[in-house]
Amino acid sequence: VIAKATGYIGVGSTSPILPISINGNGSYAGHQYNLALASIGTAGPGILFTGNTGYDGNNWQLVSLGSGNSAAGEAGGFAIIDRTNAVSRLVFDSGGDAGFGTTSPYAKLSVTNTGSGPSFIVEDSTSPDSTPFVIDSAGLVGIGTTTPYAKLSVVGSAVFGGSNGSSISLNNGASTDAYFYFDSALHFAKN
Repeated sequence: VIAKATGYIGVGSTSPILPISINGNGSYAGHQYNLALASIGTAGPGILFTGNTGYDGNNWQLVSLGSGNSAAGEAGGFAIIDRTNAVSRLVFDSGGDAGFGTTSPYAKLSVTNTGSGPSFIVEDSTSPDSTPFVIDSAGLVGIGTTTPYAKLSVVGSAVFGGSNGSSISLNNGASTDAYFYFDSALHFAKN
């Protein structure tokens, strides 16, 4: 039904309150829906969000991936695509793995950094935080620092422990060639 006074379209409604109003529900596989999208070809259905010409903002698409849009990720997955820059920003594969910066996530959460900023950061309510947990673009991990300088950089105190005792060793990369170490009884030794 089209409401002539407003030009709004109503599906299941004779008095639509928005440009497109959908009332009612349907069900599929035990779930209820108000709107279902299907594709005719091999590309999965999607929704495109686009703004008015001349205004800032990107065009975005939510898409259920079919074999015809494999550039966005694998068939059976789901993607949020930045159509303005032609890049998938977030992809869920058919197994539920999520990928940022990749169309082929290889773990439950995959982050691929193609830039120079941090790949992953955890901060408190102060942003930018001067003492976060960060993984930078080179794969260096920082705890208590935004600029890690080694594989693991800890600024501040660290506690190591375990139910069966713990040891800390400083070495040149060979686990049997420790320069300094503390054993589980807190004995300090030097090779």
